[in-house]
Amino acid sequence: MEQMILPGSTIGVVGGGQLGKMLAHAAQMLGYKVVIWSEEEDCPACRVTSSVIIGPYTDKEKLAQFIKQVNIVTVETEHISLSVLKEIEEQLPLYPSAQIVGIAQNRQKEKRWLADHQFPVVPFRIVQSLEEIILFQEQIDGDIVVKTITGGYDGKGQLRITKTPLSQEQTLQIFQWLLNENMLIAEAWLPIQMEFSVIAARNKNRQFSSFPVVENEHRDHILHQTIAPARIAQEVANQAVEITEKLMEELDYVGLLCVEFFYDQQGKIYINELAPRPHNSGHFTLDATITSQFEQTIRAVCNLPLNETRLLSPSVMVNLLGDLWQEKFNIEKIVTESATKLHLYGKKEARVKRKMGHYTTLADSIEKAIDKAENIYLSLLDS
Repeated sequence: MEQMILPGSTIGVVGGGQLGKMLAHAAQMLGYKVVIWSEEEDCPACRVTSSVIIGPYTDKEKLAQFIKQVNIVTVETEHISLSVLKEIEEQLPLYPSAQIVGIAQNRQKEKRWLADHQFPVVPFRIVQSLEEIILFQEQIDGDIVVKTITGGYDGKGQLRITKTPLSQEQTLQIFQWLLNENMLIAEAWLPIQMEFSVIAARNKNRQFSSFPVVENEHRDHILHQTIAPARIAQEVANQAVEITEKLMEELDYVGLLCVEFFYDQQGKIYINELAPRPHNSGHFTLDATITSQFEQTIRAVCNLPLNETRLLSPSVMVNLLGDLWQEKFNIEKIVTESATKLHLYGKKEARVKRKMGHYTTLADSIEKAIDKAENIYLSLLDS
């Protein structure tokens, strides 16, 4: 049995956004001290811990200062220089490992690793020219999506192509991406019934635990709401959890992982992306499961026994984007609703498409939770 890192130790979190904030809360609840390393001053996570290092992740002095203060490290974002993570890993336990974060932050590595290990992924090709993109679409004989290799999230770095010849705007965008990265990834566009995700944890003693499978609805490529549990057959949910467990075993994964899935019209499931950290679609666990994804992350990386993940109530989590702040945001619409929990992240500036917070509505049935959550959201748009 591997040794536990017990409460009283200090956990370092690389990243200072809302995920870091909620990780810090969970760690402190269990009795750990937390040091946040953020490139942004006055970040959401900076406000909930007295130990904060502010500076670029590439700053060697900041790195040394961070390493000196902590016993173990985790990340709240995969968009961190791999060389920095490797330097941390040479001196401290880092979970998930630098190798795993490196796979998840690079779509080429991620797709190839999944395909090489016989996990279900949609047809794809690494392309280096406009001609290769057009050839791939002709072979697929349908819509495709072209993505950047790195830096893509919330719909950024993605372009759907429905016909050729490409428009001038599409052509210019592809040339710009190729100028920056030299290669892109092209994937078949699937007609899907649903997008859903499995969030699971694994500790060093190889204990595995999954949260209920949840259904995700996107608007403009950004997660709008998560429905827990997903409205899919139990055998489909079981298959997705089994794939996730096998994937984590293959990687010898330690920490929390979100696996995003496509469920197509033929009843097949495919892995879309991996997120080696707490995930937006797991925020419902703060209010609707016995253990939150953030506490489970801390338990996994510190090798504590993983806690129960049973769903206490059907629920719907709805994201609050900065668009709502462009006019007068009527917060009373949320805080006066019963069985609805509001979480605001404390970001300094409300920008369009920026995630500023979320709320989770609980009810005794999925249908009631969906109706109530959507009515709250519509009232915000009308305010």
